[in-house]
Amino acid sequence: MIQKPLVWLGTSLDDARSFPPDARRVAGHQLFRVQRGLMPQDVPTGHRLDEGEVEARAATAQALAEIIELEVVRMSVKVTKSSGNVFIDLGFPAEEAENLRIRSDLMCQVIHVIESRSLTQKEAADLFGVTQPRVSDLVCGKVDLFSIDMLVKMLAAAGIRVSLTVEPAARGIA
Repeated sequence: MIQKPLVWLGTSLDDARSFPPDARRVAGHQLFRVQRGLMPQDVPTGHRLDEGEVEARAATAQALAEIIELEVVRMSVKVTKSSGNVFIDLGFPAEEAENLRIRSDLMCQVIHVIESRSLTQKEAADLFGVTQPRVSDLVCGKVDLFSIDMLVKMLAAAGIRVSLTVEPAARGIA
């Protein structure tokens, strides 16, 4: 999956770093989703976006990005490039940030299974062998409540094979 670049405008990075750790984890997961080209999970549970709503949101996001880009140029707003790992940006130690990145990526895959199969939370819970509140926590992006092991087990229960790639990190990125 291609990762879109992330930049922090003005004081947004410092503001986000001031959040409590749990809020930074959830915010990091939502930003990670957007970097992967996915919508943030702000849609009420059970509400499915139709194609027109998805296109409207995408057009709005593109227009907003263009306005922000123009404002950055016009106002000379401070721009901070991401390290490449949103969780490092948010102030987590490198080891924890890498673990959060992997968990967030696996969560995106589990959510993709739910969405692509049009599962209700109850159906997803039955498929994954967990309770419906656990699926709700997952859909809400509560990355701190899920281990890598649990997410791999959920994907395996859905018939999804998880593979592992180990490679050196880019310079300065954990």
